[in-house]
Amino acid sequence: MRIYCCTDDRRRLIETKTDLNGIDYVEVVSTNLVQDKQKTLQITFLKPLQNPIEIDQVFLIVEGKRSGIMVEEIIEDSSNNNITLNLSDRGDFSIYTLCLMESWEEQTYLPGFDKKLSTIDFSFKVECFTDVDCKPSDFNCQNEEITYSPEINYLAKDYASFKQLLLDRMSFLMPNWTERNAADLGITLVEILAYVGDYLSYRQDAISTEAYLRTARKRISVRRHARLIDYYMHDGLNARTWVQIQVDESSNGAILKRKDESGFVTKLLTKGVADKIENILISKNQFDKVFDVNQIIFEPVHDVQLFSAHNKIPFHNYGEQNCCLPKGATQATLLGRFEDLKINDVLLLEEIIGPKTGATADANPQHRHAVKITNIVFDTDFDFTVTPAEVIDITLITWNEEDALPFSLCTSTVLDVEEKDQVFEVSVAKGNVLLADHGYSFSDLESVNSEFPFEDVQGSLTPTLVPKSKYQYANVSLSNSCEPKALIPVLPRFYPMLKASPLTQSDQLKFSEADASDLTLSAKKMMSQNIRSAIPSISLHEVLKTGNSFEVQNHTWKAVKDLLVDSSLLDMHFVVEMDSDGTSYLRFGNDINGKAPNANSKFLANYRIGNGTRGNIGRNTIEKVVNNSTINIKSITNPMPATGGKNPETKEEVKQYAPQAFRTQERAVITSDYEAVAKRCKEDIQSVSAKFRWTGSWQTTFIAADRILGEKVTPEWENELRDCLQKYRMAGIDLEVENPQYVGLELDVEVCIQSNTFKIDIQREILSLLSNQSLKNGQKGFFHPDKLIFGQSLYLSQIYALVQAVDGIISVDITKFQRYGLTSSSGLHTGKLDFGKSEIPRLDNDPNHIDMGILKLLIKGGR
Repeated sequence: MRIYCCTDDRRRLIETKTDLNGIDYVEVVSTNLVQDKQKTLQITFLKPLQNPIEIDQVFLIVEGKRSGIMVEEIIEDSSNNNITLNLSDRGDFSIYTLCLMESWEEQTYLPGFDKKLSTIDFSFKVECFTDVDCKPSDFNCQNEEITYSPEINYLAKDYASFKQLLLDRMSFLMPNWTERNAADLGITLVEILAYVGDYLSYRQDAISTEAYLRTARKRISVRRHARLIDYYMHDGLNARTWVQIQVDESSNGAILKRKDESGFVTKLLTKGVADKIENILISKNQFDKVFDVNQIIFEPVHDVQLFSAHNKIPFHNYGEQNCCLPKGATQATLLGRFEDLKINDVLLLEEIIGPKTGATADANPQHRHAVKITNIVFDTDFDFTVTPAEVIDITLITWNEEDALPFSLCTSTVLDVEEKDQVFEVSVAKGNVLLADHGYSFSDLESVNSEFPFEDVQGSLTPTLVPKSKYQYANVSLSNSCEPKALIPVLPRFYPMLKASPLTQSDQLKFSEADASDLTLSAKKMMSQNIRSAIPSISLHEVLKTGNSFEVQNHTWKAVKDLLVDSSLLDMHFVVEMDSDGTSYLRFGNDINGKAPNANSKFLANYRIGNGTRGNIGRNTIEKVVNNSTINIKSITNPMPATGGKNPETKEEVKQYAPQAFRTQERAVITSDYEAVAKRCKEDIQSVSAKFRWTGSWQTTFIAADRILGEKVTPEWENELRDCLQKYRMAGIDLEVENPQYVGLELDVEVCIQSNTFKIDIQREILSLLSNQSLKNGQKGFFHPDKLIFGQSLYLSQIYALVQAVDGIISVDITKFQRYGLTSSSGLHTGKLDFGKSEIPRLDNDPNHIDMGILKLLIKGGR
């Protein structure tokens, strides 16, 4: 009997525990001579031979019979452990058996040899190439009964076709069973199996449908498919707004904290949430009685210190009338000495009355703007409203250029010139401003009592308990299939759902003591959010069973955007996946990318609810605050509407954009690459010009950025763009960001107008059309910065057409059309001016900066 065993114990036991010998292995020795190849065998024994082997004691067996190949010579090795056999001929591709026997006829083995180890199989052709398939072909023995299988309908997919398939099978196996009555037990069993098959078929179709981005119906499936091509599907964004608080003098210096010592987070309530409560400041207990999870609630992003003097701060006009802060202003003077104002405080500049009527109702609600203070200087001036003039304190404040006024803000006006009815407080600055965002905080820790048994600990996740591992699999290794391997447990499926929705998504700011890097951001940047950087506002605490009670672990599980990139082996991370109905599911790691949760543990969640465009509330909507402090608050409101709230990305949007996302260039090699990447980095760039320049030791890419509205490239803006370009640039190439190279123009225009037309009207119209300003009708002047880009050619015909279209003009003649400072008439002759790749034409018509272009207009005729 011949068997195969994974172990080799018998060989070891014969060698160590007996005096018997045996064959260890056989080698077919090949020589360089073709006629002698595969005619030599070398036999190695377990132990040295006690007696020599004779030629008539060696037999070669093939297919159960003695082979015709004979042993011609036996050569013994000096170690007496090996012998070499010279054969009469070489073998074929069959498997041969070498036997050491005393007699082949009597089947007696050599004395001193183990019977099992006296034979060994080998092949002469083990090193020869063959195209013959080693797998034996199927065959049928003559005495084997041939059976036929019924034809199976592989197109069966629903209940009816599965039922018919089963009935056909039953008819084949049981021809005598012909009952088809619905009450028959056999029919009942067939219908049950058809029902199960129909359900499994639907499940199979549903799974195959979710396997492709184009056909997937579940939002989570679409999200995962998109991630594989580096497209991150966003789950929306919460809204932000500025909130201004006015307090009584008794609360000077009081701090309204975002979160108190008990862990309660301050709530800012919109209209309709707590209208039945008259007080502006509401306690937590009062709020719990009227709370509704569907209400729109905001929460502060940071703490704020309150002062009554900052409720309303007037501007100082230096004794002048009809004053204003011009568009683009970054400085203002406040009337009074406000030592409690600090750098990085936010002030709200607001028009409180109409500058023409003096009525509060006529104030323009669009004239409200938040600025972040970057510098404060205390000084004195004179109060000219009294005689003699008195010395008064003033405070000069400066804010970031990013917060520059987007409009002209009137600070004082004269309503009646004859009666000198002057109003000084048309606009004011308001302090005590904090940033708030949409969302309501929940904490499972508040609802859990330390005396609860572990089984009664329930949180906002369902299921709460992490299950045990039920399955194991063998770690199959190709190195040694016979060696036993330890079973590896299969991680249990723990994919809990958050009971409340929608979960808040926020591009979180850093205001903590440990990391306050966002404290110096401008007011504009604090309001702006990157939807692709938003993360869910949720964290988890693991709860482990200790005896009959439980213990909340100190470590916190954090939400990340992606486990593949952001998480290593021991990181306590999880990913939130939002379904189409806003329900959030939590996916944990697998002990490779992120730590897997411990079996039989539970999780308690801290999270916020509130997301999307629903939080984009209007101005003056917030009216109450929930806090357990005793601050005497006179009023609270949001002077400007909340912005930034966005709904989650839909499946249709992802299916449209994701397939194109991986085609986006992620490296910059040539100049056009740098130009395209720069536009992706900064949204306020309308055109870019890049060029390579050898700077002595290496190559440098010089990037000239044309910003919207012709804004200058500030050092801060330059650093942001350079940081963004770092991951795209070629190694060994430096980056330099610079302002565009502006080319001033000289333009002389002569027009002849009708006799009944006023020159001043024509002049005003032409200067407006050829200006660099935005016009009253919403259009832009011909030389507006947003209409001129790098390398753009200017055509004379465009200017002719623009001016000739003005009513009242008879003829137009352009006598000069050239670069500033050059005496060339090529522009007039060719009808156009060409500019280099890094040049932008400019005509500001500013007498103080004539190098930026000058326009001369000569009007003939008219009145």
